[in-house]
Amino acid sequence: MSPLSTPPVPMSVSSTAQQQQQQQQRPVLGTTQLPAARIKKIVKGDKQISACSTDALFLISKVTELFIESLMQESFEFSRFDKRKTVQYKDMVKAVQSMEPYNFLMDVIPPTIPIHKAVKEVEQAKGTTSEGGQQDEGRIQE
Repeated sequence: MSPLSTPPVPMSVSSTAQQQQQQQQRPVLGTTQLPAARIKKIVKGDKQISACSTDALFLISKVTELFIESLMQESFEFSRFDKRKTVQYKDMVKAVQSMEPYNFLMDVIPPTIPIHKAVKEVEQAKGTTSEGGQQDEGRIQE
């Protein structure tokens, strides 16, 4: 054996490393990714809930994780349709619009609109228009 070559790695060492890596990826039972203190704080902020057990807090956290995972999987599918690996806001909008279980999020995750349309909507809501150089509260509109 030359001094530059490395000795072969026994098969048991590499398989042990693979097993350890798989165990690290596997979630530990009874734990969640979301911080329990934050979930508890959110629940305490709800005036309708007087008390909440630790088991209920755990279930709220776990269900929230599963919901987020589901929404992100659907969003990822839309990003794959556009041949991207990164989920963008527009992918989440498509998932919310196309999947009935997520319809309640339409107000929270609205579709994007061009800035000129948004400005026009705001002006219409105020009762003014941006056409013809009209003055609005001392400012000249273009």
